[in-house]
Amino acid sequence: MNKEKDNVLILMLIIISNSIFIFAGANWGLPTCLHPDEWTIVNPAIKMVQNRSFEPDVFYRPAHLLIQINMLIYRFLVFLYGITIENINDIGIEVFYLTARVVTGIFSVGSIILGYLIGKKYSIFVGFASAFLFGFFPRYITHSHYATPDVTTVFFMLLFIYVALGYSQKPNFKNLILMSLVTAAFITVKYPGAILCGMIAISVIISSVVDKKYDRIFIQGASAIVLVLAFIFLISPVLVLRFHNVRQAFINEARTTHLGADGLGWGGNMLYYVNNYLSASGIILLFFCNSSA
Repeated sequence: MNKEKDNVLILMLIIISNSIFIFAGANWGLPTCLHPDEWTIVNPAIKMVQNRSFEPDVFYRPAHLLIQINMLIYRFLVFLYGITIENINDIGIEVFYLTARVVTGIFSVGSIILGYLIGKKYSIFVGFASAFLFGFFPRYITHSHYATPDVTTVFFMLLFIYVALGYSQKPNFKNLILMSLVTAAFITVKYPGAILCGMIAISVIISSVVDKKYDRIFIQGASAIVLVLAFIFLISPVLVLRFHNVRQAFINEARTTHLGADGLGWGGNMLYYVNNYLSASGIILLFFCNSSA
């Protein structure tokens, strides 16, 4: 019992220490809005409040779940400041940016907890190592200061891994529903979340073959497709009802002439990410390499 308490205490110390790094830096650059992409979340959320709407009208990433979360908080800020929706800009744009960055920070802290829970399934050391890496990895802390979907996608990827591990132990409909929900939420944050559909398929096929219940492949496979689409519709109906906007967003991103195009191709991008990771890991990666030796 005391050992369990000690483990909780260590995890809390990691979370508190990480929170200081994350939330203390959330006001960087304010009141000047220096990040080139944060407006794609902040501005649509403000517009939704002004229009008294729950439907984002931008489809870049799409980041709809984040926009909706921030919109609800902005509605609360309007109430807290005692002003009308029409005068929402009186609050100050820096407050909206700070709020959106705090939302990102909360997802970042959530990743520490998920990293610990996933690692703990293998050993306590792996759990704490995972929590520590997410809590103190320099590049992750940096991106936790931005009101962008990047850190949130990591959170949902980890959440999917945690739920998928539960499904591997109990391949029932409850865990299938959870995997489908997390996948849908990931997709409403960033389109590449659709890759988790393939992970659901792999999980269903492997568990069904191991249990020699081959009919489950078709039953749960078809169910997962319906569930993912249904949850996407429940979270952000416009992604389904205005699919032509989604399609146009894909076409725009596929262009080689937009400002974010790098011309590296898929292989070049992967190499860039690997080099970027290795250079950012530094002494932290070296420490864990020595620990495992």
